[in-house]
Amino acid sequence: MNESRLTKILKNLFWLTLILRFIFPFFFNPIDNLYADSLYHWESGKNLLNPKVIDGIDPKLFQLYAGLLFLISQENYYIIAFISGLLCASLPFFWYKALREISTKNISLIAAIIISICPTLLFIYGFFMNETILLNMMAIASWMTLRAARKKDNKSFIYAIIFLILAALSRSIAIPFMLSGILFLIYKSDEKIKKSFITFSILISLLIPAGMHAYKAINIFAPFGYHGLIEIYRKSGSLGLNCKTEKDSYLMMGNAIPGKQPLEPFYTYKSPRSNDFYKWSINTENGKEDWEKELKAINYGFDNYLLDTKENLFFFLFGYSWPETAVPSWKLRDAANNPAIYPYILNSYLENYRWLWSIYLLIMFAGIFIVSNKKYKIFILGTFIYIAALILQDTALVTGRFRKPLEPFIIISMIFTLSKITAIFSKAK
Repeated sequence: MNESRLTKILKNLFWLTLILRFIFPFFFNPIDNLYADSLYHWESGKNLLNPKVIDGIDPKLFQLYAGLLFLISQENYYIIAFISGLLCASLPFFWYKALREISTKNISLIAAIIISICPTLLFIYGFFMNETILLNMMAIASWMTLRAARKKDNKSFIYAIIFLILAALSRSIAIPFMLSGILFLIYKSDEKIKKSFITFSILISLLIPAGMHAYKAINIFAPFGYHGLIEIYRKSGSLGLNCKTEKDSYLMMGNAIPGKQPLEPFYTYKSPRSNDFYKWSINTENGKEDWEKELKAINYGFDNYLLDTKENLFFFLFGYSWPETAVPSWKLRDAANNPAIYPYILNSYLENYRWLWSIYLLIMFAGIFIVSNKKYKIFILGTFIYIAALILQDTALVTGRFRKPLEPFIIISMIFTLSKITAIFSKAK
């Protein structure tokens, strides 16, 4: 089939962006950015067989990935760069494959290119973070799910279910994504009982080892990680917390980017949360008991929920992404302790890119009303409902980091809407 000139240009741009994404970790390597969350995620991988308390609380799939990466690389710079490069380049590729199940080649290429060059979806691969696995698992799972719905065979269904579960094992934020994907595939199937049994079997085979890994560390069967820490953090009303365990280790949590205002320089936002650290202690041998006891002791009412929900919306729209906008000050200065111009310019660009997400979301919201393509409309509505559920949930306090897994969905929804707007103007001429 002959391709149009536009399609050829888009294909060349797409492959160029994939190449650039592949070589990116050779210049911005995760092994060079071992601080804060990136450091402890890497240490979690190294401690895979002997998990600490925080490892039992955290999602499981990245710990497995980091453990295998450490085993293979032994912290070799180039091996880590090569594997991270494959991970980085595959994100837009998998989204292109997913979009080809429901859209035209040109729209799929445009969306994949924008995902590819989006800075928050690029620089995250220069760190050891859960999102690097989560983003890819959600992209693969989306492709496998749409493919399975089209093919309707057992093999495609099994692949889809596996990757949907792996996405949820990457971070619990993807549990609604997993559940909606599973229900969608069973609903579309002509063999609902058989497919339900297959799904249950795969769930058991993947969740039991993940849950036992958590149990080894915190005496709680928690395959998706345990929510107690983030729930206490939210309901404590503090900007930080400090939890002492029976092993004299400390679990600490706080504002991911202290001292930065989401609306600066236009407005100084004052969070209603206390600057004090919320402190308590637990004995992990008691399982959930100490966590639940602490939660019950916190006075958290509907007024508190409304305040937190307002903050969730506020920080989802304008919050700084993490960790790429939280580069330590020592990384922004040269050997003579003078400002290093290039890192400062880059950091400023990454910080200010956040303003675009509210614009993307407005365009996406318009698509709910003007897009007529049924598949596009379902995708846009699904993304909108997912965002609303994230903002309205009562367990976690949302930051700009929570936006990252949904950024590809927002970009794609925006492209679907813009394609309709373009078609409307073309007809009007």
